[in-house]
Amino acid sequence: MKTIRLFMMVMFSCVLLAGCKLTGQCTGDQCLTLEVEVDGIPSDSLSLKTAAVDKISPESITAPEVAQVYVKCFQESTRIHLPQDGVAGSILSLTRDSKTNTWKGYLSLSNPSGAVVFLAYAVDAAGKHLYSGIHETADIESVDGIPISITVQGKSNGSTAAYTLGGWGPGGGWIFYDAGNYSTYGWRYMEAAPNTWNSLGGTDPWYAWSNVTSTLIGITDQEDKDLIGEGQSNTIAIMSQAGHTASAAKNCDSLVFNVMSDWFLPSLEELSYMRSNLYLHSPSLGAFSGNSYWASTEYSDTAAWVIKFSTGASRGQAKDSNSSSIGDTVLDLFGGSGSTLMACERTGRKCLMIELNPRYCDLIVKRYSLKQSLSKGRGTCTR
Repeated sequence: MKTIRLFMMVMFSCVLLAGCKLTGQCTGDQCLTLEVEVDGIPSDSLSLKTAAVDKISPESITAPEVAQVYVKCFQESTRIHLPQDGVAGSILSLTRDSKTNTWKGYLSLSNPSGAVVFLAYAVDAAGKHLYSGIHETADIESVDGIPISITVQGKSNGSTAAYTLGGWGPGGGWIFYDAGNYSTYGWRYMEAAPNTWNSLGGTDPWYAWSNVTSTLIGITDQEDKDLIGEGQSNTIAIMSQAGHTASAAKNCDSLVFNVMSDWFLPSLEELSYMRSNLYLHSPSLGAFSGNSYWASTEYSDTAAWVIKFSTGASRGQAKDSNSSSIGDTVLDLFGGSGSTLMACERTGRKCLMIELNPRYCDLIVKRYSLKQSLSKGRGTCTR
């Protein structure tokens, strides 16, 4: 059985948030409305259409124009998005104040509590991410009535990154790859989903690579399908197989999480960057386990590549190496020390077990009572 973790590319061609604008402030005792102000965006990148050419420096003439600034609020502990006005899928779109060169708006949250992170990001008309910044608050109730100020990073000509490796991404996850520009691939950043992306509440699922187990799709390393930028097309190819009904790739592709829906299963090289820039970071980022994670790259007609995060070893693994799905019932007629029960608890399965030896029964009970201290596998998506 292999774990999966989804990830995303921040793509200029996939702007999901343009229609998610302020729909009216929430009301009532459980509503908190905050004034949000974003500064640090150069004025020359905002006034190209109206300023006289002789008043613009050569750099600002070629600078991309900021078309919109958005703000998302995340619960810090879970990295789950808190929607604007309590409406699922909604985020705050700011309005520019030309007099002060700041972007302002009012963020309305329903029944917020605890530590939160505000993430602001600016995009151009093509959806390219030019700037971003965060503001962390230990207790959101302490900022009631106090404007939230967010200073963003990045340059209008794109020479300075809007996001940093290991930092927050617009999907609430971790940025683990920066291509350095948008021209090479049409996107620049890759983001690993937080470990709360699935219904298991922080446990990455174990899942078969595909239910089609003996067909060579052609997305192998020999065809360069292990490289950066291939994960999304590999994911589509996996789901396009004749007879395909279930796969790790489908889990990623069908995910809608934190107002993002362009998640996919990473290629082998993309997965390697996820391990090196997040899992091996000091301190480790992403809450990954040391287990083996699927790549979307094929090894052969019956196997696909995996990377064991604890060692970095990569190898081919049978596509059908997972014998059950999340929610399935696993029967073990010889319970022994309870290893099957522990595996089911960790991976979202139900376990039916028989054990007659009283000593082993006592051991199973003790192990289960300590389940909260067990390490848990992780699954992730990328965008």
